Amino acid sequence: MKKSVKMFTVMLLALLMICAAVSCTQQNNEPEEVETASVEPENTEEPGEDTPEEPVATADAYTPKLVGYAQSRMSHPYRVNAIKEFEETIKELELPWEYIVTDGNNDVATQMQNIEDLLAKGVDAIIMTPSVAEPLVSAAQMVKDAGIPIIMCNRYVSDENAYDVYCGAPNYDLGVFAAEDIGTKLEGKGKVLMIEGTLGSSDTLERAAGFTETLAAKYPDVELLQTQSGDYQQDEAMKVMEDYLTKYSEIDAVFCHNDTMAFGAVAAIEAQGREGEGIMVYGADGQTDAFKLIEEGKMEGCVVYPSSSRLAVETLVDIFNNGGKYEGEKWIKDQVYLVTAENVDQYEGF
Repeated sequence: MKKSVKMFTVMLLALLMICAAVSCTQQNNEPEEVETASVEPENTEEPGEDTPEEPVATADAYTPKLVGYAQSRMSHPYRVNAIKEFEETIKELELPWEYIVTDGNNDVATQMQNIEDLLAKGVDAIIMTPSVAEPLVSAAQMVKDAGIPIIMCNRYVSDENAYDVYCGAPNYDLGVFAAEDIGTKLEGKGKVLMIEGTLGSSDTLERAAGFTETLAAKYPDVELLQTQSGDYQQDEAMKVMEDYLTKYSEIDAVFCHNDTMAFGAVAAIEAQGREGEGIMVYGADGQTDAFKLIEEGKMEGCVVYPSSSRLAVETLVDIFNNGGKYEGEKWIKDQVYLVTAENVDQYEGF
């Protein structure tokens, strides 16, 4: 009997040891939570606010491109500065673009040929500042028909269907700013003159409209004696101003469509010894020399008008990133502002 009990006890102990070994093996085979987390599948959810999508097309603007800039003319410091801003923006944004700048020489036939040459060279896009609005519609349409993005910069052609987008400030506002400052300082009564830019260009048409319409609406007793074109050139404006000074004994102010022509007006006034009459000379664009003349009291004011070349480059980046298509507003606006003796120290010209 004792032998049987002893044998039973031994067998029971052996059985317990086997069960314990099996239990231990099962526990050691269970995966740890860390291991489970490390093999979770990657997030395949659609990108949202918390998972921003890396734009696939972003690289498009940062691949080699050939861009044409069809400038209206390169004989004017304002236009030269526009190209400088264009080049500096490309460099600043580190865009791997090559570019071709053409000089339209302020001539329709020349600028038309420039556009044809750019297309022949296989440019990926064209930024254009047309010399005049109506006659160069066909040049812009030629680019559009070729399926190449075309941006109007600073000026535009008269048919908005012939281009993708216009980058520029409101030229109309420029004329308004000048008229309002003149009207206020003359206390609503006086005699003024205007020297216009290139006849037929969009900026000339709108600057003149803004000026004349504002005077008529708000300052009816400020008489616009005469208006004549100086073609945005200093020597031409000087001749115009000389004629004005000969013709009119009383002149309170003259609005010139750009600073270069204002320089010509100032020179004519000084040459005829009439600087003591207090004739207020206004220019536009924002040249450093204009600001200096304002500080010296030889010019009354300057309405700064941006070249918008930077805006055009930034817009072209968006177009390239969108597969060569533009889908925004037809007009991307820059801003104009008035510089006078009261605030000239806050600004730097070009």
